[in-house]
Amino acid sequence: MFTNDKRQAERTGKYGTPRPQHLQQLITQFQNSTISNESKEKIVANLANFSYDPYNYAILRDLNVLELFIDCLTEPNERLIEFAVGGICNAVADPQNAQIVCDCGGVAALIDCLSSPVRNTVKLMGLLILLRLCWTRFRKHEFHVEEWAAEHCSAPFRAPELWDCPSQCNIDERTDIWSLGCTLYAIMYGVSPFEYALGESGGSLQLAIVNVQIKWPAGPKPPYPDTLHQFVTWMLQPQAAVRPRIDDIIIHVDKLISKYSD
Repeated sequence: MFTNDKRQAERTGKYGTPRPQHLQQLITQFQNSTISNESKEKIVANLANFSYDPYNYAILRDLNVLELFIDCLTEPNERLIEFAVGGICNAVADPQNAQIVCDCGGVAALIDCLSSPVRNTVKLMGLLILLRLCWTRFRKHEFHVEEWAAEHCSAPFRAPELWDCPSQCNIDERTDIWSLGCTLYAIMYGVSPFEYALGESGGSLQLAIVNVQIKWPAGPKPPYPDTLHQFVTWMLQPQAAVRPRIDDIIIHVDKLISKYSD
């Protein structure tokens, strides 16, 4: 249950510790150089639980807790990473929190987590964060879309509509869904799905993307399941109007997690 001012006052009582002060105490303990790894894990797990409640969002921002989570992603302690990813996953439902994660290097750190041998729960939560960030980063660019895309979007991950933008084109979350599909493919095979065109005589990256000419390399052993290939293909539909939206993706990810969880 989410907290409000009345409920928080009842919980704190006359002599209790106010929420901002309590969270500050946790951070101060975490920053103590003599603290054990186990204690650090408990503190970050505690902070991650607080990041679930929107009541705490402003406090977490004031205390730079999101930046603390991001710093934890580079630690060698896998449990610390897991709790930090969970905290970010809880918090990025709020657009302000999502922007902080983007501005403070959180996306690159999360991608590193996805490609590392850390436990599957970290990878799945990291993917869910990136999915949520796709939605919060939604922007509509009415003018000079192609020029903007050429400057700000990596060519191998750029959606077809950003190469050849039709008139009256609306750029929405489904453009980011394309990039997410390319990212998932790159996590699977170490290269984006259309870069093969750069190595072909007369090959064109733009044509490969616009025509959605996907090639599936020989995969690992055991190979990736067909359902994962279908998931990527679903996101890489040439027409933005028929691509899934972020809510569809999240539902499908939950189904995949349920199907393949140990």
